[in-house]
Amino acid sequence: VIVPIVVNMFVNATTMTIISATLMEPLPSTMLIDTWVELNNAGPIAAKLSGFNATLVGPKGRDIGWLVFPDVPLDANSANLQDVLSQMTIMNEQAIYEEGL
Repeated sequence: VIVPIVVNMFVNATTMTIISATLMEPLPSTMLIDTWVELNNAGPIAAKLSGFNATLVGPKGRDIGWLVFPDVPLDANSANLQDVLSQMTIMNEQAIYEEGL
């Protein structure tokens, strides 16, 4: 009973901070995104963040597109810096211009 509570505490204390994101090679349906992120693993053991689909949302709250965030190994009790290069599928081309991206 204690172990699930402790694991849940570590997971809830884990953070992901986007340090920078660069949009490159725009096409009508795709563009590359180079993102530097800091993933803070609050747990005492190394872990792996499983890949997931992420949605890019503009400053006005509109969905711009989606991309796949890859699997990332995380060192224990540390901030893990990761450079992620992903191809984004654009869902709303007009929103890119209207949002000023």
